[in-house]
Amino acid sequence: MSHRFHLLSATMLLAGLLFSIRSEASSLDTLFARGDSAIAVTWTPDSINTRAEWYQTNGAKCTGADSIYRHCDFIPGETYHSIAYSYGGEDGYIRFRDKIAEGFLVGSHLCHYNTFGDPSKAVAGTDCSGFICHLLEAPRVSTREFYSQYDVISREEMDVGDILVKSGSHAVIIIGKEDADNFLIWESTSVVNGCRERMIDITDSYWDAYYPRRYPGLSTRTAATIPRNQGFPAVSVRGALVTLLSSDLWNGTLTVSDLAGRVLITAVQRLGNSVPATVRLPGNSPGTFLFRFTSTAGKTLTRPVILLPR
Repeated sequence: MSHRFHLLSATMLLAGLLFSIRSEASSLDTLFARGDSAIAVTWTPDSINTRAEWYQTNGAKCTGADSIYRHCDFIPGETYHSIAYSYGGEDGYIRFRDKIAEGFLVGSHLCHYNTFGDPSKAVAGTDCSGFICHLLEAPRVSTREFYSQYDVISREEMDVGDILVKSGSHAVIIIGKEDADNFLIWESTSVVNGCRERMIDITDSYWDAYYPRRYPGLSTRTAATIPRNQGFPAVSVRGALVTLLSSDLWNGTLTVSDLAGRVLITAVQRLGNSVPATVRLPGNSPGTFLFRFTSTAGKTLTRPVILLPR
């Protein structure tokens, strides 16, 4: 969430005009393509991207639990996935990748913002509202503007492309709907690998402070009736053994992660012509896991897999 755009609240008529001008440019297809790319982008920082002196100097207001931010979140030479979190940032995946190559710092937090201010000219990354505006191809606003300027909808109306927002704090965007309570979301959050995907249950009390909103410029909503996992290989679960089956030929990488975003399995898989592939999940505990299949052609499909207690 960024506070650097409070001046927009004084120009709501201009924002409304921009919504109108851009309404034909924003679609669910574009949203999915941008989000998949933001999460899949791979990058490796060097000592210039992680300069210790910058984080020490601008982390002076990082106290208490935030004291860990007096150094960069990332380690030079390590390879990471997804756009990093940067408070006040708004980089799409192409600009983020280019900034890393140009020697920008990588990642920042509120305590850095309180000292340094606007990070866009020094730091690569995005915060939650910058990420969502990029996905929606919408004018850049903060979570407060999401709350006050976007269309009010009920929880019963929430669908793919809608957002849940806690004004002045955080926002997430819905990319899949399993049932009335369980949603697949994308968000940029202040952890390493800031842009991530996870399942949420909105009956959890944590979400009581979040309110659904709809961007009026999202012109194509018909695709919202199509499950996010359409085209994903059929999945069957027996204990901890997951079987994938498809009549279409798939050749690519399967990544399995838990709801905290921790990657459990990464494996190259080839399946098709109704020849199954199997994956054994670690342990045998019930839970929900996220399966992401990225083909060698670059197509990415995602779906949750629920492991039930035996």
